[in-house]
Amino acid sequence: AVLTLAAPTPTVTPMLLPTSTPAPTAIPRSLPRATSTPEPVAELVPAAPTMVQVPINLKGADQIGSLELVLAYEPSLLEVIEVVTGDLAGDAIIESNVSTPGKVWIGMIDAVGVTGDGAVVVVSFRMTEGNLANSPLSLEEVSGYNALTLIDLLSSSSPGLVVMNDGSYVSPVVAFQ
Repeated sequence: AVLTLAAPTPTVTPMLLPTSTPAPTAIPRSLPRATSTPEPVAELVPAAPTMVQVPINLKGADQIGSLELVLAYEPSLLEVIEVVTGDLAGDAIIESNVSTPGKVWIGMIDAVGVTGDGAVVVVSFRMTEGNLANSPLSLEEVSGYNALTLIDLLSSSSPGLVVMNDGSYVSPVVAFQ
């Protein structure tokens, strides 16, 4: 018997052959689209105050039995609403008159006498809208008398100011010597 061997079937083994690297291609992307226009954000600006309470201060008061003064202010910027007793005045009697625009007359009487430093009265003003100018506050015709001796007292005064855009102020002061 003759044995015939068949020729083996060749198998193909894949081989990696070097090739050139292909250049990357751009992949198209869609850009995000705005779905709506955002509403503008309003900045909250605090409203300017419409009222301000300004004390008239005494410095170095010693048994002040009576005090009279005129507070001058800019009537196109401020309107006097009321004048009330300050902490220093305690039980003193306070009177005021606002019949002349731009001026408020203030009088105080105390039988025992006011002694110390602090607010003798507090003047409430309504501030006009839209004005950014400041209103000076000046003290005029200041006179004071001692409660026990009735002798007139030497004093000097320093002006005050109301800042219209924010309602801050500097109090006018009567200083006794």
